[in-house]
Amino acid sequence: MTETTSTSDASGINDKTPLYSSGAIKNYIHYIESRKLDVDVDDLLSCSGISRFDLNDEGHFFTQKQFSTFYKCLIERQPDKEIAYKVGQHVPYMKSSETITQYGLQFVTPQAIYKAFGNIFLKWSRAHSCKTAIIGKNRAEVVLKTRPGAKESAFQCQHRLGLLESIAKILTGQRGQVDHPQCMHRGDDVCRYQISWRNKASTNVKRKGGLGVLAALVTGAATLPFLPILHWALLILAMVIICLSVFLVADRLERKELERFLKKQGDAAGHLLQEIEIRHHNTHLVKEIGQASVNTLETRPFLDKVLKAIESKTIFTRGMIALCEEGRDLLRHGASFGFSNSEHQWIEQIKVKIDYDDTANIFTNSLKNGRPIMLEDIRDQVLPIHTNSARTIDSLQVETLISIPLIYKKEPVGFLFVDTKGNGKKAGTNDINLLMGIAPQIATGIVNARSYSQIQESERHYRLLTENAADVIWIVDCRTLKLKYISPSVKMAQGYTPDQIMGITLDQYLTPDSATRIKALMEEVTQSAQNKKIDLRHYSTTLELEEFHKEGSIIPFEVTASFIVNKEGLPDSMLCISRNLSERKEADRKRSEIETQRLQAKKMESLGTMAGSIAHNFNNLLMVVLGNLELAREDLPASSNTITNIQRASNAAQRAADLSGMMLTYVGQLKKESVPVNLSQVVRGVLETLDEPTTANVTLDLDLAEPMPLVDADADQMRQMVTGFVTNAIEALENRGGRVHITTGSMHCDRIYLATTYLKEDMPEGLYAYVEVADTGSGMDEETLSNVFDPFFSTKFTGRGLGMAAVLGIIRSHGGAIKVSSAKNEGAVFTALFPIQGISMSRSKQGPLPFETTSAKQVVLLVDDEPMVREVGRQFLERLGCQVLEAANGQQALDIFLRAQDNIDCVLLDYTMPGMDGLETMQRLKTIRNDATIIISSGYTRQQLEDLFADSVPDDFIQKPFQMKALREKLNRAISGRDAKN
Repeated sequence: MTETTSTSDASGINDKTPLYSSGAIKNYIHYIESRKLDVDVDDLLSCSGISRFDLNDEGHFFTQKQFSTFYKCLIERQPDKEIAYKVGQHVPYMKSSETITQYGLQFVTPQAIYKAFGNIFLKWSRAHSCKTAIIGKNRAEVVLKTRPGAKESAFQCQHRLGLLESIAKILTGQRGQVDHPQCMHRGDDVCRYQISWRNKASTNVKRKGGLGVLAALVTGAATLPFLPILHWALLILAMVIICLSVFLVADRLERKELERFLKKQGDAAGHLLQEIEIRHHNTHLVKEIGQASVNTLETRPFLDKVLKAIESKTIFTRGMIALCEEGRDLLRHGASFGFSNSEHQWIEQIKVKIDYDDTANIFTNSLKNGRPIMLEDIRDQVLPIHTNSARTIDSLQVETLISIPLIYKKEPVGFLFVDTKGNGKKAGTNDINLLMGIAPQIATGIVNARSYSQIQESERHYRLLTENAADVIWIVDCRTLKLKYISPSVKMAQGYTPDQIMGITLDQYLTPDSATRIKALMEEVTQSAQNKKIDLRHYSTTLELEEFHKEGSIIPFEVTASFIVNKEGLPDSMLCISRNLSERKEADRKRSEIETQRLQAKKMESLGTMAGSIAHNFNNLLMVVLGNLELAREDLPASSNTITNIQRASNAAQRAADLSGMMLTYVGQLKKESVPVNLSQVVRGVLETLDEPTTANVTLDLDLAEPMPLVDADADQMRQMVTGFVTNAIEALENRGGRVHITTGSMHCDRIYLATTYLKEDMPEGLYAYVEVADTGSGMDEETLSNVFDPFFSTKFTGRGLGMAAVLGIIRSHGGAIKVSSAKNEGAVFTALFPIQGISMSRSKQGPLPFETTSAKQVVLLVDDEPMVREVGRQFLERLGCQVLEAANGQQALDIFLRAQDNIDCVLLDYTMPGMDGLETMQRLKTIRNDATIIISSGYTRQQLEDLFADSVPDDFIQKPFQMKALREKLNRAISGRDAKN
């Protein structure tokens, strides 16, 4: 008697221990469906708390409680107490029980398959130990015992009885006879089964044939003395024919049995070959996706490669990867295959909102728990999903949908959707398990591609040429500190060829400080790896190092370091990727300079706004002061001593008015009459006015272009600008002697150069005329340079006035720009740029129209909200022989003009008034009489206001403070111009 024992470690078994393979329950489901029992399988599984996915997963095991609950729910729906026994009899013929069939076909005889039953049974159950033995001819014994902690139900014993009976039928065609002398459910320690079986039909027939031959021999020997030889021969012949017939029948039965055996073997072999082919395709699929995740660093090409691999290596005919947006609350199309053009256009437009609080939505739950979804007959179901999802499923005529969540580090990345429409195949658990296996690779590849894209985007913000930069990859031995590998890009980065640099140590490749830092990093990482504090397979760090160029210079690099580990998990080599930081650092420096210039321009603009407002209000006050002084002087006799005092006060007030003009010049809003100006001639003219003491100990170097392009400018202000540059340069020499170099010419300025200048940020690229003044003086530090254009700032002595600030205002008013370069003890360079497009050599000017006196008094409507200004203006007009009508605001002016419009010759209108300002008042006056003559007066300059009068232009403009003579000229010009038109 032979005996085999099958055991497994099952310590610690309890109610929560998975004990029974999903195939044990699938046997029941297959029996129900094949016998067409009146049982709703989905309802049965729901009652048992078992999902279809768990059931179809061949590697999934259920607990005893789940198995018992399933049987209880089955009996409630199919009250057949022998159903477990019947399912056991049905097991060997189910697809889920192919293991038994394969064992039976392998061992050929029932003895062999019963002897191997223990190994077969343990594939289904972890709750038992099993002993098998052959106890006689066509007899076997199976002894099962539950392991400590495991408790089975009686129906499981009935199931085994049916199973053991039916095993014999695989090879003999007839069920075996099972005796059950001991049963755990009758109080015994074990369940003992004694199985007997009959031989195959062909074996029985052969045995009968053999007996027939023996009987023929005995009969022939016994009858030979008694029968005539002929009769005896006929008898023997008949018996031989009978025996041969029996043997022929046995041979035919054996051949049929062999055919069935070979057919089953062929089916089993075909199934195995199919499994091998599937696994071959699966291996290649995993390999292709792994390679794509490493080699493809852009999201869309990576997704296309993944889906192409799935299409060629699986049964799925259509598929799509939908990605979560960066906020992870929106699902959109990423890539797809197998769809028509119209379907592809449809799904590309789909965007689905992800509500993580919607626990009823199956896709939301799938993203949360990482479980796949398999929906069959989906179009006949009402699903708890988003409306857009339901519309898409319906439009694409999806019937069976498999959805695999893509999760990276517990964060959702998207979904992989596939179906098998059109190929007639049905996806199984193995297909879903395969997709679940590659899902982490896909998610990792997507995250890597996105990270790479983000790194590229970040790099573009700091460097202009990073897309062309080549990183250097190098590997250094952690023990010898010698380079083991370096990429060819080292030639471009550091001047070495790989052959020249291979084999040298870190001390020769890196600067001493950088080499020390790398060594310290290796020691720290090695210590942490030995103490199991870090996992080197997922460890990397980034640090900034300095590396030697072949020519001896030092280059800054950003180095990303990771480690190649040995079998013990300790660092063997360090893998580094070096990226040249020279361009980034230079770009950072330039960006810092540009930002400084921009802030300076903003500061100048703020100061300009303040200065303009002060000048406007100051001019209104000066109008009152100067006007009253002029009126007082005219009322005094020529011999009065008071005239001298009044003149002194007037001169002082005029100087105050000039100071206001300087402030407006600084603002860039006191641009006078523009003419074509030659900057070279301006420089010569300024140098001729310099006295000899001023230029003592100074060497003037001139490099003046001839011919020089003309600029549209005010000649006096250009001279003031050049004088400011030259005076500032001479004073920077501080009587120590030195050189002042003055250059004029034209140059093409690109966007990068213009970005480093002050004033206009939106100046176009193009040709500019320039004047440049450089000195060899003490130069300026960063603080002085940042304040060089501030009003009243000076490094010399107090009381210098606006100085370079006025120069800045002149350049600003002419639409130019200025660039300043200086460093401590290295002198300074001031470069003024002016546009030269469209400037001609001469410009026609229209002089004032001749004033024709009339005997009648001119009627002037004076409009101003300041009573003192209005009083001075009235007296000026009356002394000029005009009849004056007064208005304190725009509405009063309109009322007066409506009543006396035919008699009013001119309106002297203040621009800044509360309520209705000068612009609106002028427009409404023009609607009353479109040929009304209007002169605008304001403390602001004409340049500050002219853009506001684009649609409605006054006849003339006069800036406060003005004198009686200037007012007379404006009136003569405006009224004479009106009369000339009429």
